[in-house]
Amino acid sequence: MMTKLDPDAAAIRLREAMQKRGFESFTDVAHTLGMSVSTVINNHNGNRLPGRSRIESYAKLYGVSVEWIETGKTSCKVELSPREIELINKFRISDQRGQAFIEDAAEMAVNKTE
Repeated sequence: MMTKLDPDAAAIRLREAMQKRGFESFTDVAHTLGMSVSTVINNHNGNRLPGRSRIESYAKLYGVSVEWIETGKTSCKVELSPREIELINKFRISDQRGQAFIEDAAEMAVNKTE
């Protein structure tokens, strides 16, 4: 049986995860996910209940579980430095070619230090 989602509680968790991931504006989130700014604002302020596919998109972007957004029952602790978060966000907003370049650069950096 599925629990009814509390839009206000989910909104609080969305804002928390957004902040911990280093997003500075709803506009940044909207552009990254290809959503309208008004939808992101309404979801993060509890004015509009996000559907399951949007919750999944937010969860993937913020690095949290769908369950945590919906219920708060799993951890949202992100043990990353601001620089690590910035790099992850850049990777996520890159196209496939950009992501491949970032992965190659990371591999070269790791192999260089071994």
